[in-house]
Amino acid sequence: MSAVTEHLGKRILLSQAYLIVYSALAAIVGRGKLLWLVIILFFILMIIVQSRLGGGPLGQGRVKAEEVEAGRTLHEENDVRELQMNDKELAVEMQEHSKATMMLSFGTFISLAYFFLLWSKISSIESYLAGKFGIGPKTAMFLAFLIYFEGVFIINQLFLLYTIRRIGKMPVLNMPQGFKITEKGIILKGLVSRQAITFPLPSDVEVVLNEKRKFVELVKHGKRSVTRIRLYTKSPRKVYSLITSLNERSRGG
Repeated sequence: MSAVTEHLGKRILLSQAYLIVYSALAAIVGRGKLLWLVIILFFILMIIVQSRLGGGPLGQGRVKAEEVEAGRTLHEENDVRELQMNDKELAVEMQEHSKATMMLSFGTFISLAYFFLLWSKISSIESYLAGKFGIGPKTAMFLAFLIYFEGVFIINQLFLLYTIRRIGKMPVLNMPQGFKITEKGIILKGLVSRQAITFPLPSDVEVVLNEKRKFVELVKHGKRSVTRIRLYTKSPRKVYSLITSLNERSRGG
């Protein structure tokens, strides 16, 4: 989520490029079952490309977990769900996240309703453009699909901007199921995947200790979002000391 909100300009430009490609494919293939297959396959490809090109959890360049794991292990924590469940203040924090998610989900619902309701109107838009501007059928179909897809994009963008305006900076909370600290960085363990953070941490990242709630947070304040990577641990003081000392050492401090 933070990548979406922080790099809004780049995301808009990239989305426009995808919409042009979608529209060109639609004009070539024509309306029908084959077009749905092409759109689904291209959408999957787009997600894969964006995940490959996207940065790490704190905006660093993407790093393979194996590279960080190659360093000597200094601390490891597995299955911290019990610590998370014992954090009584977590439920209050999650309300803000739920509010943002509900607003964005409603926007997605509206855009999907638009997508399916206006599908049958594409031919009418194509005929109007061809008659009004005297352009060929393929060009008219390309423009008709571009207008159609732009509608979906605009609805999603409006709901995103409305959500940011209502709640301020978008809260992004990443709570891995476990983690490992090595001399080279931190490995965040999810249910099915792992992410890596290397030392030194970005200069705008703050390391926060909360002994009472038993976690250490890596906090990054962006222009439109606040990203928190929360490491629940039985030894918060030790984890905090390891991260801060390794971070300073990697900076040459």
